[in-house]
Amino acid sequence: MDNLFRFVSVRPAQKTEAKSVNLQGKTPFQDSVRAELNPNLPAPQKWTFVRDAAVKWMSGRDRKVVEDIKALIWHERYFKLRTVLSSPDADRNVKFIESAITKIFDNPSNKVVSMQQFREDLEAVRDSILLIFLLPNLHRLPLADLTAVAQAMEIIRLRGNGDLSLDGLAVDNLLRASITLPIDILPPNRGRIRPVGIGDLLVVKQHINRYELGEIVNIENILKGETRKKINKRVVTNERTVVLDSTTATETVSELVSNERFALKKESEKMVKEDITAKVGVSASAKYGAAEFSSNASLDYSNSKNDSKRVSSDYAKDVTSRASTKVAETIRVQQTTRIVEMVENEEGVSFDNTTGTDNVSGIYQWLNKVYTAQVFNYGRRLLFDIMVPEPAALILDAAKVTQKTNTPKAPTAFNIKPSELKVDIDSKDDPKYYDFFIKRYQVQGIEPPPRNTIIVAKSIGVGRDDKTTSRGVEVLIPDGYKAKRVYANGMYNIAPGEHNGMLVFVGDVKFEWQNREPFPPNNPTSGKFQDLEKEYITSIGVASHSWNAHDYAVTIQIECELTETAKEKWLLETHAKILAAYEQQLRDYEDDLVAARVEQPSSGPVGSNNPETNRMTERTELKRAAIQLLTQTELMSFNAITETQPDDDANSDSKLYPRPNTARAIQEGAYARFFEQAFEWEQMQYVFYPYFWARKDKWYEKATRTNTDPLYAEFLKAGQARVVVPTRLTMEPSVWYYLMTGFVWQGGDPPMVTDADYLSIAEEIKELSDAPGDELPYGPSWEITVPTSTIKLRNGENLEDVKWTLEEPWKWTPAPEGDDNE
Repeated sequence: MDNLFRFVSVRPAQKTEAKSVNLQGKTPFQDSVRAELNPNLPAPQKWTFVRDAAVKWMSGRDRKVVEDIKALIWHERYFKLRTVLSSPDADRNVKFIESAITKIFDNPSNKVVSMQQFREDLEAVRDSILLIFLLPNLHRLPLADLTAVAQAMEIIRLRGNGDLSLDGLAVDNLLRASITLPIDILPPNRGRIRPVGIGDLLVVKQHINRYELGEIVNIENILKGETRKKINKRVVTNERTVVLDSTTATETVSELVSNERFALKKESEKMVKEDITAKVGVSASAKYGAAEFSSNASLDYSNSKNDSKRVSSDYAKDVTSRASTKVAETIRVQQTTRIVEMVENEEGVSFDNTTGTDNVSGIYQWLNKVYTAQVFNYGRRLLFDIMVPEPAALILDAAKVTQKTNTPKAPTAFNIKPSELKVDIDSKDDPKYYDFFIKRYQVQGIEPPPRNTIIVAKSIGVGRDDKTTSRGVEVLIPDGYKAKRVYANGMYNIAPGEHNGMLVFVGDVKFEWQNREPFPPNNPTSGKFQDLEKEYITSIGVASHSWNAHDYAVTIQIECELTETAKEKWLLETHAKILAAYEQQLRDYEDDLVAARVEQPSSGPVGSNNPETNRMTERTELKRAAIQLLTQTELMSFNAITETQPDDDANSDSKLYPRPNTARAIQEGAYARFFEQAFEWEQMQYVFYPYFWARKDKWYEKATRTNTDPLYAEFLKAGQARVVVPTRLTMEPSVWYYLMTGFVWQGGDPPMVTDADYLSIAEEIKELSDAPGDELPYGPSWEITVPTSTIKLRNGENLEDVKWTLEEPWKWTPAPEGDDNE
């Protein structure tokens, strides 16, 4: 048989009539919990309270838990009863069951259930199973044996209470019954996500059944006594462009062969892909194919398996029907399509009816293939249907952070007037100090600010050999300055005489020294700075004269003050250079901003990435959100790396380096390993729902978002995403245990303990472990008619023979060819 396509039929768990063993009862541990438990607490808080009570119970001195099955008083008798009741040869009616109990326990069942030994064992078994369930660290206790004993004790209890419904089937169900929790202290925790139902992996297969004659293609008529010869010559020419720019002549010999064998398979797969494409998302996995939901998968449904068979068969028939129509369309198109070859075909046919006694007609008909198709069930998977709100929320937020990081930074605005620039060194801490702007805008070619005052010095003197005692010079004032004050200092040698002296004139200021006492060899003199009365801008005259002095030397210092014009000129020039540097930075920023906007669509988390990269991003984000919704915990708490000093010494110079925190790494590693292995994330299917399921303030942003990858664009715009992920085979009990308790089971097989609400799911999980590996037919088979391009000459020439019989509504059966139907 050939595989046509595969898909998954999702249905709720079949409503079960299976027996269960309830742990509720008056036991030491349960009674201690009931004594302190507030019955009005919500279910999640009750679970927390009971779990804390279990920890406290196990740490107490008077704890009572079965650590060895031999600690039970009648442990051997319980297992002996299981052996007797499991015998397939026994007539396991009520009488047989009662007889077995009486023989093994030396008392009838109604007395056994009231005996102290039985009650103590029952309390110990119930409390032990419940404690193991609540505390995964107790997984090494004999859970499987305790469960087997609990199932046997339930049979004794039911029979002891007068239950007459026990028979072989009921006993078998009880010997493999699920354990249910005491609902009064551990009510169903409906706050957690539960499985949506069971997914049946279905494969549609086909096998050739027969061939049938179809519609008439042609009729050849030869009259009586006629001889006719027909030669058909057909030349088909087609120009072909080859990459290698070469011409190839191909000679083809045509034979009457069929090439439609795989046509139906290809078209069926194409139909499934077209159905999937109609949904925005990845609605099929490579392993399981498309997911087809039958009934409301969030509820138990008593006829869910039958309903699933009906829906699955209808879906498979619909796909194959449309596929066969596609094949038919393809064949019809082939008759009118130009052959991409150069073919010269010549056929010669002779018709000779010269010896015939009547006219002859040859009827040619299309030949159709009839396949039988059947849906096969390859096993079941426990499926979770999770709605993820705004699946791209983190990616969009990360894009904003990346955009802020990569977006060019605008230069700080320069809005200072020239007169507001500070140039005094005392103002260096002022935000308007000119050097701040030079560094900020990286200004080049700035002259330092001119000093407010400068000293211009000039020396004049007369030697002993000079014939004159007077001197005069002109001192230039630097540009931008004006002479403000002057100072003269000098010395002269006294000549013989009664009166001596020296005069120095600087501008309109006179310095005079007279009648100095002789001090061999020299007579020093000094003066003070004096203000000039007039304004000297370009130059100032200096003159000196002495009498009764052999020689003299004078130094003149002229204190010049910066003019307002010069100061304003420097401020304007400096301001202009700073402004030019700022404007250049602003232009560079605007150019970088435009370049960043051009490059942005081709990079970053929301850019034009490779579609395969986008699929990985989608799956990773959906997986992260699904795990968070399943666990109802923030994944941000993971922190198994430490970067503290390796030494305790606070003054240690040891380098900080990241390394595992051993305790947290083991704990968090087990948690991560469980969720990575428990689900077949690689087979995850998802569909994106429109933006209006998101927060209202995000509507505009999502509705207008685009991307070169259409599917990724829908991911970014999605308001919700529907994620369907299967549980990995053999991991169903562990997943179920986590959903019940919020803990990862640490040991071997977890306890199949459940609540009454999801007993049907628990039974299906148990069936998954016992299911056979071979495929099984699923629903009725049906026929598919596929037209071929082959024709056949019909035996018989009467048109009355070419007819079809209507056997069922729109099921036509062609009449056989030949004379048998005359």
